[in-house]
Amino acid sequence: MTTLPKRLAGAPGGSRGKWFVLLAWLILAVALGPLAGKLGEVEETGPNAFLPRGAESAKVNTELEKFRTDTLMPAGVVYTGEGAAAKAGADRPRLAPLVPEGEQLPPAVRSDDGKALMVVVPASVRRHCGSATRAVSWRG
Repeated sequence: MTTLPKRLAGAPGGSRGKWFVLLAWLILAVALGPLAGKLGEVEETGPNAFLPRGAESAKVNTELEKFRTDTLMPAGVVYTGEGAAAKAGADRPRLAPLVPEGEQLPPAVRSDDGKALMVVVPASVRRHCGSATRAVSWRG
């Protein structure tokens, strides 16, 4: 005669016990699954999340958030190889419409070794998200 604890310990390994354990896990997953989506609502992942509350850097981050506008996103366009300056000049008319009013398209900046040019386009996030890559034709 087996004791109750031995029978209970062996139950999950039995032929019916395996199916019972699987069913219990499925019920738990279905019942608790919708709660996983709400984790993002209570989780804090901002710049101050891992700083002590009284830290000076946390205070600075809080103050900086007041001045943040998220309307401009710089898009970098890099030109390399023979005729990089000519390519940059040819693409300026295509890049100019991406620049919002009040901003200017800066001139191309040459790399330290002189082998590349870079233009930083201050594109409007709301109006031109992804347009900077379509404006410049790919030249491999």
